[in-house]
Amino acid sequence: MQDALAVVAAKPGDYDALVHLGNAAYDAREYAQAIDAYEKALKIRSDDPNVMTDLGTACRNVGDVDRALDLFRKARAIDPKHWQSLYNEVVVLALDKHAHAEADAALARLKREHPGLPALAGLEQQIGAAHPEK
Repeated sequence: MQDALAVVAAKPGDYDALVHLGNAAYDAREYAQAIDAYEKALKIRSDDPNVMTDLGTACRNVGDVDRALDLFRKARAIDPKHWQSLYNEVVVLALDKHAHAEADAALARLKREHPGLPALAGLEQQIGAAHPEK
């Protein structure tokens, strides 16, 4: 992460450097720092659904699930085929908000739009383990 910090210090307004710093901070579980870097990157280029989704997952990891959900939905508004944002929306709805009907609808959409997605089986198992009453 030190290398990423050095690059951002040398190029504070560089989009790619900020995204790299956000990713490095996220991987180091420094979520507040990741959030800061991703927010700065999105001020430069606000139309990247990948960075928006990464920001959303960092927000979820600090307990801001409402903001995370909003970011995932904004990412999908930019790119309706962006499966990562829909996947993470299912996670937040099912595991954090316990909004089962919404989670089921989002999961059905994910399965319909991305039937070959390898992560689907794991997601369904995770949801089933968290909510065995389903």
